[in-house]
Amino acid sequence: MRRTIVALCWTLTGLVASDRVLWLHERSERSSSSRLRRLIPKALLQGKAVAAILIEDTARRERVLYARSAGGWRCLSRAGAPADEARLGGFVDRLLEAQGILQKEDSRAGRYGLDPPVLLRVSLHGPHVLKERGHDLVAMAEIGAEVPGGRGTYARSGLSREVIAVDTDLREDLAWPKSPGLAPLQDPRIVPGAWSASANVDRVEVHPEAGPPFELRRRSRPPKQEELLAGALPWDWLLVAGGREQEAEAHPANAYAFFLQGATYERALDPRQADALGLAQPRARVILHPGEGRPLEIQIGTAAPGGGVAVRNALTQCVLAVDAEVAEGLAPRAAALRRGARKSPWETWIERQRQP
Repeated sequence: MRRTIVALCWTLTGLVASDRVLWLHERSERSSSSRLRRLIPKALLQGKAVAAILIEDTARRERVLYARSAGGWRCLSRAGAPADEARLGGFVDRLLEAQGILQKEDSRAGRYGLDPPVLLRVSLHGPHVLKERGHDLVAMAEIGAEVPGGRGTYARSGLSREVIAVDTDLREDLAWPKSPGLAPLQDPRIVPGAWSASANVDRVEVHPEAGPPFELRRRSRPPKQEELLAGALPWDWLLVAGGREQEAEAHPANAYAFFLQGATYERALDPRQADALGLAQPRARVILHPGEGRPLEIQIGTAAPGGGVAVRNALTQCVLAVDAEVAEGLAPRAAALRRGARKSPWETWIERQRQP
């Protein structure tokens, strides 16, 4: 039995080594091949800035437009909701750097997934996308099917009929989210990731619907080595309510802070509906105060059209429809964070998010 396992291990090692040698050979062949092509020629980008991105999904017959604004990238097709800037930036970088091997001439574009319904079109535009007749077009790419073996994507420039097998997956970031109200590259979080990435929340101010206001204040503390090994965090939380200060229960307090920066919404609503949705005088509020920078306030209104509860991110001015359970967890009463509190709804929510 042991000899069999050893033999299998050696076989597996040989296969891995062979695959590595093959990959290195392919890469060397690519770099020296006269058939190597860039998807988007660098000359198209000289002296131009990408300020808007249009994505067309021919299967869904839907277009999604993102544009750069003073407050970051926004999805104009989804009521100005923020983009997931890390994913959007990564996708644009991969698109602009994409290169690969020119395929043999073939008039059947469908063979490469470059006909509907597989075809995806992505166009890059300058700052005058909504003003100029030509929409300030900078470059265009058509994205087809995955290359067999999952090592890339067939694609071609909008200016050429040449099909290239690029060495990166250009379809992955353009997959549609599970929530029907969201679009590819849209940030699904109430608190955008771009804000969370640059802010360490030191204080959370909560104004519940039924109950007095209170604060959570983060207090740094050096944990003992055994606590670090057990996964303890180098801070705890103080609960300040009615002029009194006490230590908050660690698990629900940390779960609540994590929940606030990870809670998602279902769809963006027209900001002009804010007053009609009870957001002029919200029934509850929560304010995240970072150590540096502008605070972020989440306001909770009434029922949203189409289901859920309307909330507003006062910093981005986005009005969003969230699940009723999420809305309930945004501005709790202080009792949920006191010592001796039972397992919190935020811990349950986090556990569900981690499930595959």
